[in-house]
Amino acid sequence: MTQDIKKGYLIDTNVFSEIFRQEPELGDYSPIVDYFNDIPLNKRFTTDMNVLELYNRARSIGYKEIEKIDLFLKDEMIKIFPITRKDSKRALILMKKNTPAIGLEDKDALIAAISLNRNCHLITIDRVFEKLKKDGLNVITLAGYERGIINV
Repeated sequence: MTQDIKKGYLIDTNVFSEIFRQEPELGDYSPIVDYFNDIPLNKRFTTDMNVLELYNRARSIGYKEIEKIDLFLKDEMIKIFPITRKDSKRALILMKKNTPAIGLEDKDALIAAISLNRNCHLITIDRVFEKLKKDGLNVITLAGYERGIINV
């Protein structure tokens, strides 16, 4: 992983989901875990929107799963960006410009806006963000990486 002037790495929900899904004791292991571990502790970020998505996915399992998420975020020193008015305005601009063309969803527009406003790389498995590079989004797409079939 090369260092540059970006503030850090904003980690998308699907990357966390892939990390949480791993069961190394059963031989289930993704290279995404290694990629995540290579991110310096002081450069790890996510958003309130991503945490809400994680909570939503965990709700069927129960409160203990939400506690696990909170503990992981704390232990891994992941700072959480709040959603600001500036983020909402930028997300609206991204939605107006990109929804008809690429089917950009509201939550993805908000995550992209936060990454842009905070000058972060966005680390994701979702290829839709690649289509926002023209808007200045710096995306590191790990699609396929979870199966160990591509290199970044």
